[in-house]
Amino acid sequence: MITHQADLSAILNATVANLMNRDVVTVCRSDLLRHAAEVLWRSGVAGGPVVDSAGRCVGMLCPAALLRFAAGEACGCTPPGVGALESDAECYSMRVPGETVVADVMSSEVPAIPLTASLREACRKFAHSGEHRLVVLDEGQRPVGIFTPLDALMCLIGEHEPHPEGSRMRGPK
Repeated sequence: MITHQADLSAILNATVANLMNRDVVTVCRSDLLRHAAEVLWRSGVAGGPVVDSAGRCVGMLCPAALLRFAAGEACGCTPPGVGALESDAECYSMRVPGETVVADVMSSEVPAIPLTASLREACRKFAHSGEHRLVVLDEGQRPVGIFTPLDALMCLIGEHEPHPEGSRMRGPK
């Protein structure tokens, strides 16, 4: 429990490197979407960072993208925003059922924060972005952790438990 202003200041200046969940589940941008969805499901997470062949974070695969794709595939049409081609018609004509890859549906926007960021910076980002999780990136833009508002709250009330050192990171390291 925080008893003095100095305690609060020290907590807010702690880095997310010491507070984050190191158990990151990533998928590769070249993975088949069905395979990536299975990896996420089996890991018990709804979405995660997408990495390139060098392990750098290049996007996010979120539940909404998976649902949009599944809905489009079920009705035989291309969901809006799927694919990097100019038109839905062009995208649909080139897609082969079962061969869609993560890069076709991922978001290139990554809610991220550097490994050196403070709890204060993370809280500010949560407050102004509306995000529910931040991907913690190292200097090479590789995902090394996930930081959530719950992690921040647990730290502020003095009940933060360090996350395990292990990682379920898949793909290039």
